[in-house]
Amino acid sequence: MMLSSGNHKHKGHIACGSQGRSRSRYKKTQESSTIRTLGTATVGEQQQPIDSAQKFCNTIQVLIQERYQQALTYCASAKHATCHQIYRNWHSEDMQRKEIVVTSPFAFNKPSVNDEMKRYLVAYPAEKYALDRLNDFSPIVNPYFNMLGIFFCTTPALDERPAPSSPYGKIRFQVSFTDLQQAMFPVFRLFFADHYRVKEDWYIQLVVVPQWNRRLEEQCQLQGLIELDVNSNPFFYCSSSSSSSSPSAVALSSSASVNKDTKNEYRTCIAPKLWIELLVGCDVICTSSLGNIVSSQLHARVRKTRNFMTDQEQRIKYATILKALSKDLDHAADELLQLQQQQQQQQQQQQQQPQNMNVKISELTIQLAFLRTCLCTLQSANR
Repeated sequence: MMLSSGNHKHKGHIACGSQGRSRSRYKKTQESSTIRTLGTATVGEQQQPIDSAQKFCNTIQVLIQERYQQALTYCASAKHATCHQIYRNWHSEDMQRKEIVVTSPFAFNKPSVNDEMKRYLVAYPAEKYALDRLNDFSPIVNPYFNMLGIFFCTTPALDERPAPSSPYGKIRFQVSFTDLQQAMFPVFRLFFADHYRVKEDWYIQLVVVPQWNRRLEEQCQLQGLIELDVNSNPFFYCSSSSSSSSPSAVALSSSASVNKDTKNEYRTCIAPKLWIELLVGCDVICTSSLGNIVSSQLHARVRKTRNFMTDQEQRIKYATILKALSKDLDHAADELLQLQQQQQQQQQQQQQQPQNMNVKISELTIQLAFLRTCLCTLQSANR
């Protein structure tokens, strides 16, 4: 199906605790042919394009539901391990995934030139791979939606640390998901996107949607991605001392937020030949202040990607990021205006409260004086 040029797929590696385990009972199933009635005809291994975004959304929603059920089946008896760090790899000539070193525009007062240099990972449009499956449509890469983000892998090795090798290069950025969350998206939502197979390995793709990323949130909702309970799902979840070790398979609407009093621990599914990927919906991540750069081994099956972007593609990428940024800023401005209006209304109410109290006191005084006058008059008439 789809493989982003930012993914970190480690073929042939057996995840933690999976040696000797067989999953022969899990058979690859073909997705239903309902897509034929939703605007697409499949001829042999070629697919005819869907002629409208609405038809595509109708189609992909059906497929995502089927793939989600397949993922649940595959992970039904899987174990879970602590995900100490998520990670991504690249090689020095990879112009898409490698770090970008720039001079910080906010560092002009710093004395050292070295202090002004910052390293960043930048989001880019993902690449789609053709997979050997019927109706190979991707919710992340398609003619109508191309989700921007930065791919990470969560799958640990035997010691619950990042896998030692990668097919994408020897340079690795690894970071605690909790640290990344606290710095970049204190509140986020988690969506199931896809479940697919490449040769003998299986992949589950999840999308991390920061609260501020309205564009990515709309893309997930329009395509019917399944929202997961961040604290209880079979794939990647936040655990605490009171959490159950066997998370529920039910998809619930729930967002995660940073709790400053406790250190969130995230756990990930481990099963034979299974890799969990996160598309983190951040435009940029500053690697100078988060995580660390380490060296890793190069996997025997090196993944060949395009590794470059044309000038036109670079312009489109940055234009897309700026467009999404503009949308997020507009939304933030609307929220600030609403907040300001609420504060003004509260201030007006607070100012009116003393005036209203004075009016009530005045009216009550007049009424009491009138009643006193009436009482005195009655008393005089009875004498």
